[in-house]
Formats: sequence, structure tokens, C-alpha cells
Amino acid sequence: MVFRLDPCGVACVLITHLLVLYSDYVVVFYLVLPVLKNSFWAILNTICFNIVASLLLFSHICAAVTDPGLIPLHQYTANQLASVQKPDGWTTCNKCGIHRPPRAHHCRICRRCVRRMDHHCPWINNCVGECNQKYFIQFLIYVGILCVYALILVLICRAMISAGLKEDVSNADVVVVAHTIILVAISCLFGLFILAILSDQYKSIVEDTTAVEAWLSGNIPHSSSDTEAYPDGSGNDGVVGGGFRRKLSKLTLFREVFGNGPFYSWLLPCSYLFKPYPKYYTALSNTINDVNYSVNSCNNNNNDSNLPINQHHHHPHGIDKKSTSTTNISSSSPIVTIETDSISSSSSSSNNHY
Repeated sequence: MVFRLDPCGVACVLITHLLVLYSDYVVVFYLVLPVLKNSFWAILNTICFNIVASLLLFSHICAAVTDPGLIPLHQYTANQLASVQKPDGWTTCNKCGIHRPPRAHHCRICRRCVRRMDHHCPWINNCVGECNQKYFIQFLIYVGILCVYALILVLICRAMISAGLKEDVSNADVVVVAHTIILVAISCLFGLFILAILSDQYKSIVEDTTAVEAWLSGNIPHSSSDTEAYPDGSGNDGVVGGGFRRKLSKLTLFREVFGNGPFYSWLLPCSYLFKPYPKYYTALSNTINDVNYSVNSCNNNNNDSNLPINQHHHHPHGIDKKSTSTTNISSSSPIVTIETDSISSSSSSSNNHY
């Protein structure tokens, strides 16, 4: 569980919850109950609207507090970095001083490296990564549903008033009109905004490319063996240590995000439905544990292997330009590392938007 004390992120989280609660208040007390009274449709729409709003808020909280895939922090000296052996495709972050798997990137705002990082989202005050992308997409879906639902209820209620079906409802009520206009504005603006982000997330899943990777590599090429290249790696097995991964079906890619449960479970923000993690990312997590193992081995062996470190350029969406360096080694090299208890974080944080 994580929660960042970033002022911009905390403000965005509070604004999101206040807007949802305000929309629910206007729909129930200024539209549904005054127009539909105590009818069956009034009760049904009130219950349905509140269910969607509750799922929206719960998925938003899950996306905000769930660990997106943070890699444990360790600090290395220059000499230690030269003696550390890493699997193919793994990189060393110059900011965190940690070994990280392919497709992991450093976020300037979180000041951590995140597995399969897509971007840092101020609206959830968290990074969108391997472990919370499901909740983030659920949040987007429920925001879209709530916006459309609110607009439909506005149209129905205003049409009933205009048709004179409810003569006891005053058309001249300034307060009702003002709240309705604000509700329509919120629904339209956020509905369009969410639609754009949701389309980006869909594209990210079906193309198996995060926003960071798309920025780094432009158009990700396809090799003659029908594999996709990722910008951080140099291997070829496509499972754990590689910079290439076999092209997967859309269903498989969606299951990697939402889990292997039935389709209806994809809309439920429940962590137990997401266990176990997809095999590809479980393998990465296991390899992370292997890489952060045998502290004494590195101290005792003290091998003299010199490993060249090359810097990569990262993009401004929460990604530090000087946070990455890769090491070219043989896949048969032993996996050892150095761990210390001290943690240094020197990167500066800045506000980040979509």
C-alpha cells in the first residue's frame, strides 16, 4: 500500500471525490426524486447511480494506494556497480542504484523505478504500472459510465418537465437550473477527457506498449520472427531477461492486465480476482528476488569484471532522462548483487500531466 504526499496529487484525489459526491447529490436530490418522486424508476435509478459511483470511488482508491510495481531500493558505489552481474536486458538506474527488469522506468515524482510503468497520473496520485493498471482502467470506465448516465438522466428529467408531465416542478427554479448546468458541464468535460485516456490505455494493451516505451522508441518495430522490441532490453527469450517478447493475442494481453478470471470480474476492483499475477510478470518478480540475493557472495568473490554502462534517454512524463544505464553481459553470468540499508533519493519532483 502506498500513498504519496505530493500536493498536486492529493489535491487531484480530493477534487475527484468531491466531484463524484457532488454529481451524486445533484442527480438524486435535484433530478430523480423531484421529477420521478417515489416511483419504481426513481428508486431504481437512485440505486444504480449510487452503485456506479461507489465502484468508481473504490476503484479510484485502489488505483491510488496500490503498489504499482515499485522495485526495492538499494544503493551502490561505482566499484560495486562494476562487479554486479545482471540478467540479459536488465538495466541499472543511476538515480535509485538498483537493478531493474526490462520495461521498468524511473519516475521523478515517485522517485522510484516502477515495473512496466505507463505514466504518472496526478488524478490517482500514483504511477500507473504493472500492479494497478487494472484499477486505473476500471476507474476510467466507471467515470465514463457515470458521465453518460448523468447526461441521460438530465435529458429525461428535463424532457418530462418540458412536456408538462410533472406540473408541480417549477421550470423557473434557478437553483435547479444552475446545478443542472454544472452537472452537464462536468459530465461533458470529464467524459471527453476520460474517453481520450481510455483509448490510450486500450491502445497500450493491444499493442503491448506502454506510454513510456512509445515515447522512447516511436514506432516499435517488428522483427522477422514476429516479436516486438522493447527499448530497455537486449535479450531474445521474451519471458524474463529479454528485450523481445513474442507477439501475444489480444485476449492474452488483456488477461495480463485484468487477470485470468471470467470477463465480468474485470470490472470488479477486487485484488483476490487478480491472483496470481500473470506469468510474465510473476517471472519478472521472481527474477528481481534472484537479482537481490546473495549479498555475501559479491563481497567474498569480488570479481574484477568490468561491465560497460550506457545511458538511455527518458521522457518528461515522470521519467528522468538520466536514470537508466544498461549492462551488456552474458546470460550465463552469475547473478549477484550488493544491498545496503541506506537509501538516497536526489531527483527533484515536478507536476506531471497526461
